[in-house]
Amino acid sequence: MIVVEHRPPLKRIEIGQRPPAAAEPPTIDLDCIAKFNEQERIWKLVQQASQGQGSIEA
Repeated sequence: MIVVEHRPPLKRIEIGQRPPAAAEPPTIDLDCIAKFNEQERIWKLVQQASQGQGSIEA
């Protein structure tokens, strides 16, 4: 008995066809990060002000 390794057929290549474009890396929205950091900074200032001088909470 002769055993032959099975291989799937090769992908057909069309002559003159452009190669597929490489996938673009994910982009990071730096403006969104800056807005988030600004919101965090403001929130911390609000918390500090609420705990500081003149607050009702003792």
